[in-house]
Amino acid sequence: MKHINKLFLVIVLISLTILAIPGRALAASPAGSTDDKVVLGGTYTLSSGQTLDGNLAVIGGSATIEKDAVVTGDAVLTGGTLDISGEIQGNIAAFGGTVFLNDDAMVNGNISLFGATVHQAAGAKVQGKTVNGSQGPFHFNVPSYAFNPWRDFTHSPIWEFYAWFGRTLALAFLAILVVLIVPDATARVSQTAAAQPVLAGGYGLLTALVVPIVLILMIFTILLIPISALGLLAFAVAVAYGWIAVSLETGRRINRISKVEWAPAIRAGVGSLALSTIVEVLNLVPCVGWLAGVVICLVGLGAVILTRFGTRDYPPSETTAPSTPPAQNSRVVDVYPTTSEPPQTASNQPPAGQENL
Repeated sequence: MKHINKLFLVIVLISLTILAIPGRALAASPAGSTDDKVVLGGTYTLSSGQTLDGNLAVIGGSATIEKDAVVTGDAVLTGGTLDISGEIQGNIAAFGGTVFLNDDAMVNGNISLFGATVHQAAGAKVQGKTVNGSQGPFHFNVPSYAFNPWRDFTHSPIWEFYAWFGRTLALAFLAILVVLIVPDATARVSQTAAAQPVLAGGYGLLTALVVPIVLILMIFTILLIPISALGLLAFAVAVAYGWIAVSLETGRRINRISKVEWAPAIRAGVGSLALSTIVEVLNLVPCVGWLAGVVICLVGLGAVILTRFGTRDYPPSETTAPSTPPAQNSRVVDVYPTTSEPPQTASNQPPAGQENL
């Protein structure tokens, strides 16, 4: 029970971090966001005349921006619907789901779609461009979206560096906390990822292909939208936990070349910093650079699945049957001969030299 409570604490901690990082990543909105709104599997309405001084994130739910309502930041949709009759001063990013731009809608930034659809009325105004991410396989930064699907779309190099640096530090700090809370479970996942990288990668790839399809199908059923939102969050937690486990193994290997023995938590933090840096550098390679981050995420995710979030070893340890009693114990009945005469003891035997008397 104590182990389960610790694991639950880790899941909550990772979930809060995943939900907190997007808010910081979107903090470069023109008005300086101070009141971000996250809609998780529910409904939200910004009434006419109201202003949301921040960013709006909708995960598996529905949000309505009425006429004369204003969102000063960006709007992000991950499954569900976004019905806009007011003004979005930032950008719109939709990953699945549907965006409705009514006649009175005004979008000052860009609209980026990835597996999503937009219905724009004749009177709706979009100052920026509408880009469909599915038209180009390398339009989005895949490794970055593995942990942070919400990004700023201004493409400022300075902002991109600070956003990456903030995410890197956040993941390293999270890795340290997770290893401090559940060191044994994280070690199991880490060892599985190191010992079975191909198998873990295969399981991770299968999970990454099946889970989104199932969640999208669940979104079409209104009653299952909350479950699909929780499933999306659980999937993100599993990916993040897998990244931490791989970071722990990376830190362990880095520790080999150092002369000072690090604690497991320090290994995880250093490994996370190293992985983030390596992935970011490799991501500069055109076309194939993003594969490094994807492979790391898939291997970590598969290791999490194989070990059931670190609650068991992989392969499972076999329980052996109790050993049979020693052979000499089974021959106790043969101590005495079958004849009726009892065996002679040392006291019954005649002294030496008197046998023939």
